Amino acid sequence: LQARQQMLVASSMGATAFQRGLGAMHALAHPLGALYDAHHGMLNAILMPYVLKANQHAVAPRLRALARYLALPDDSPGAVLDWVLALRETVGIPHTLADIGIDDAEAERVGR
Repeated sequence: LQARQQMLVASSMGATAFQRGLGAMHALAHPLGALYDAHHGMLNAILMPYVLKANQHAVAPRLRALARYLALPDDSPGAVLDWVLALRETVGIPHTLADIGIDDAEAERVGR
């Protein structure tokens, strides 16, 4: 019964991780949440600036449009990243996964 339950969990997570447009934040937040019993929204908020930075070149046009929509001082991807970091600080989102007790012990497992 336990093996069946774990297969059900794994298949659900696999299906979620491969949804079109899901993105790196969600793809990382799902296994982290499952392994560390962490809140999905909090994980996304912590991961967001790192994922934006890592994918900055690929999403630059969208970030520029977002910067204009937010009426930021300039429309660079960096301006959006700065805005996200400031918003996180304002609402009290931790800066790193370590800040909520998640270390890198399961990094390889999460990255699969």
